[in-house]
Amino acid sequence: MAGASIDKATMKQVARTVAKVELSDHVCDVVFALFDCDGNGELSNKEFIAIMKQRLMRGLEKPKDMGFTRLVRAMVKCAQDTAWDFATPKAH
Repeated sequence: MAGASIDKATMKQVARTVAKVELSDHVCDVVFALFDCDGNGELSNKEFIAIMKQRLMRGLEKPKDMGFTRLVRAMVKCAQDTAWDFATPKAH
């Protein structure tokens, strides 16, 4: 399984199992819209590593913060914040 691509169902299962987080279909759609660079409906190992590297640059640079659960939660939070930004009307 290491190095394998993951689809939305697998991402939801991993989040549920590892981080005890229930991802909505909408959050999964946002994550894949943002990070599935080739649009094949799966996050490849390369795409997933790119997500994690980008997230590290936004505040998870301390070695003690490198747990997988924290990374998954950070990715979920990023997706939720991004979804909120898209859903919130902007004042002109």
